[in-house]
Amino acid sequence: MTSLSILVLTVMLAQVPLASQSGRSASPQGLASAKALYASASYEEALNQLSAAGPSDDVDQVDTYRALCLMALGRETEASKSLERLLDRNPFHSLSEAEVSPRLVTMFQDVRTRRLPTAARDLYMRARTKYDERSFTGAAELLRDLLTALGREDLESQAGLADLKLLAEGFLRLTENEIVRAGQNPAPPPAPAPVPVLLSEPQRSAGAGLALGGSPAPVVYSQDDRSVVGPVEVTRRTPNWNPPPTVKRGVYHGLIEVVISERGLIERVEMLVSIDPTYDPLLIASTKTWKFRPATLNGEPVKYRRSYEIILHPE
Repeated sequence: MTSLSILVLTVMLAQVPLASQSGRSASPQGLASAKALYASASYEEALNQLSAAGPSDDVDQVDTYRALCLMALGRETEASKSLERLLDRNPFHSLSEAEVSPRLVTMFQDVRTRRLPTAARDLYMRARTKYDERSFTGAAELLRDLLTALGREDLESQAGLADLKLLAEGFLRLTENEIVRAGQNPAPPPAPAPVPVLLSEPQRSAGAGLALGGSPAPVVYSQDDRSVVGPVEVTRRTPNWNPPPTVKRGVYHGLIEVVISERGLIERVEMLVSIDPTYDPLLIASTKTWKFRPATLNGEPVKYRRSYEIILHPE
């Protein structure tokens, strides 16, 4: 064979797909191949295929099958790490024995029990950040996601989640009120509002405050009103709590909303999230002693609405 013939043959072979040269079709890669290999008990080969998973593969299933393979190989610590990655990405993911082995479901539940409280609080804090940025619609969406997820949980077996659920419910009501005030996208019909506890009737006046942008001024301002300088705390003490022995120890969360008058005194208080029936009256009574330099608009004192999260560690 001449040199030219060899060169032509080499070029032709290079243009033929590898699968055709071997007489076999190419093997599937990634998750689909890993599932078949796992079913045939080829766990190491399945792990190699999972490492080749592409962007179109379900990443939650990739981590699930990785954990299955690792558990089958006796590498339970690595299997637990794979489940941790899955839950860090999707803290409210669930597995059932209809999908995977009972052993993996048990490991998954153990890992989830450890990580869920932290993940739930992280989601709550993301909602608080959105609220502080005045993205009330975004905050409400995160809070609804949190409450939907917590509604599927056995909260009695998860330390602190029942309290977090109550706190998120109260904070969602507050956020939905702000959506209405700020004129953002309307929220779904809110839950019934809590009955406010009145310290004294606010002295409302149709002409109170100054107009913003030519529109009538609200009776009570809030952080939405950027032209308003917020109140400054002078005295704001919360009472000590020495609960009876029947009250279980732990961390207690509450949410309170106050209206600060033009004189810097608390005019109205509303308990959005109760802390405990033995403490709530003490907290409400203590607000009578709170003092502020009042909020101002163009140098004039105005009423101002503000919320406070109360966190207690009773001893």
